[in-house]
Amino acid sequence: MSSVKKAAASAIRTITRSPRKENPVVMRAEGTTPDAIPSDWSAIPASEEEKQSVSRQPSTQSFVTTVSESKSAENQVTGSKSSTSAASEPSPCGRCRKLVKGGDMALECEICRQWFHAKCEEVPKQQYKLMLEMNKPQQGRKLVLHWYCATCNCSTVDFMTGLSIQQGRLDTIERRVEVVESDVKAVKEDVEDLKGRVNKIEDHRTSSENGEGGELNEIIRKKLKEHEEEQRQKKERVNNIIVFNMPEPEGGSPEDKKSKDIDAFNKLTKEGCKMEVKKNEIVKCYRLGKQEYNKTRPFLVQLKEEEKKKKLFLSLQNLRAHKGRYENIRIGNDLTQTQREEHKAKVEEAKAKDAEDADSENFIHLVRGPPDNLRIVRKKREKKSQ
Repeated sequence: MSSVKKAAASAIRTITRSPRKENPVVMRAEGTTPDAIPSDWSAIPASEEEKQSVSRQPSTQSFVTTVSESKSAENQVTGSKSSTSAASEPSPCGRCRKLVKGGDMALECEICRQWFHAKCEEVPKQQYKLMLEMNKPQQGRKLVLHWYCATCNCSTVDFMTGLSIQQGRLDTIERRVEVVESDVKAVKEDVEDLKGRVNKIEDHRTSSENGEGGELNEIIRKKLKEHEEEQRQKKERVNNIIVFNMPEPEGGSPEDKKSKDIDAFNKLTKEGCKMEVKKNEIVKCYRLGKQEYNKTRPFLVQLKEEEKKKKLFLSLQNLRAHKGRYENIRIGNDLTQTQREEHKAKVEEAKAKDAEDADSENFIHLVRGPPDNLRIVRKKREKKSQ
C-alpha cells in the first residue's frame, strides 16, 4: 500500500513541478535583434531578408521583447544555457504548421516544447504583454506566469483530475486497512482471552478426573437440572391462565361445578373483557388447591392456542375498568415457582418505591409485563367515587 502511495505522490510531483526551472518559456516578438536570427535562416529569399531587416529595427511597442533578452532571462533564472531548440532553430507552429519566425509573436509550451503563434492560440496582445512584463529577468526570481498550449492544458487537467480521484481512493483504502488492522488486533486479544479460559477449563477438567473438584461438579449438575426443569414447566404453562376471585359454584357434583365454572368464565370474558372464549377453545380447567370454607380458590384454564391467550391479555384493560360483578376479578399467568419468587421480589420493590415517593397519595407503583420481562411502572391512583 505504501509503495502505491509513493508512486502516486511521485507522479503528482512530476506533473506539478514547473518545467521553467530547467527550460523557461522563450517568447518571440516583433522587433527582434539580428543576433537572434539563426544562421540556418540564410536560405530565406532576399526579399524575405529585406522584410526581416526592416522588422529587426527597434520597436516602440513597450510589450515587445527579443529572443536574446529571453535567453538572458533564462540564464539568470536557471544559470545555464537554454535547451529549447526552438529558440535557435526554425520551428513550425504547433497549430498552423507554419514556421515561427523571429519577428512573430510566439510562445513555447512548457510541456510539449512546441512553438505556437500567439494568434493561433488566441492569446490576446494584452495578455502576451503581461506575460512578457511579469517574466522579465530579475536576479534570483523564478518565472511568475506559466503557459501551456490548449492540447496540453486539457490533457494535464484530465490527468490531474484522475490522479486526484485515485489519490482519494487510496486514502479511503488506507483508512479501511487501518480499521481492519484494529479489528484484527481486537480479535487477537479476544482469541488470547479465549485461550486462557479454555486452558482454565481444561485444568479444571483434568483436576476433576483426578478426583478433585467433585463438589463443584455436583453443584453444576444440580443447577443444570434445575434449569432444565424450569424450562419444561414454562413450556407446559405457556397457554395457561389463572383467574382469581371468581366465585365458586355451590352444591352439585364435580362435573356440574366444572361446567358452571366454564360458563362463568365464558361470561367473564364476553362481558368483562369484551372478548369471548368459547368452550371448544379450552383444553382443560380446574380449581387449584384444597377447598376450604369461605375461601375462593384460583381457577386454572388451559387454552388451545397461545395467540388466543395473547388477545385475552390485551383485553384485560376492559376488565380492570369494569364496575360491578367483575371489578374484583383478576386474570394472570400460570407462573412457575421461580417466576413466583421473581414476581414477589418485584412487588416488594414496587412497595419500597411507593414508600419513597413524595407524591405517593396520588401515584402508585405496579408490576407489569410478561413473567420473563417484569417491570415496575408508576401510575396515577384511581380516585374512589364518593
